[in-house]
Amino acid sequence: EIGGNWNTVQRNLRELLSRANVNGIWYQADPDVFFMRKENTNLNDEENFLLTGSVALIGGIFLTSDLPSQWSPESRRIVDSLWTNQGPRIPERHFVAYDDNNSIKAYLVSYNDGKTPQHKVGIYNWSDNAETVTISLDELKLKSDLKWKAIPFIHRQTVNLQNNAIVVENMPPHSMRIVDLDVE
Repeated sequence: EIGGNWNTVQRNLRELLSRANVNGIWYQADPDVFFMRKENTNLNDEENFLLTGSVALIGGIFLTSDLPSQWSPESRRIVDSLWTNQGPRIPERHFVAYDDNNSIKAYLVSYNDGKTPQHKVGIYNWSDNAETVTISLDELKLKSDLKWKAIPFIHRQTVNLQNNAIVVENMPPHSMRIVDLDVE
């Protein structure tokens, strides 16, 4: 089980994301269940979203052990944004970018289904402090000579695209932000 406490979630997600590039090739990702409830979990809202958003980006099985009646209106909105009536959007490409400490900095998924956005990037702050996180397009193995636009997905946090890098300002501790990327 992915777990209902931060240490377990962090360990299991890092392990899962580091193998996500073979999702759909060697196996179908089954990251276990996501949580958005407040009951019977030690995860806060940011940790719940980090878990749920990561599971959704992987594009495999998207299951919960929650009862939807346990969700706040905001949690319901988030789940509805990540899971549509059409089901999961299956990425064609997965890429994990690591920081200097060999920790996952960003998880990029790319699609070839004719829909926009073409790319989604999960940008992570695993630390216990609020931080501004910057990841270059080069780190994501994306062509920096194209004219990109970056749009925050779900959270309306300040996201800038400057000097060929995505900058997410003041990310809360134990958080993840999804950024939609497309060529203008």
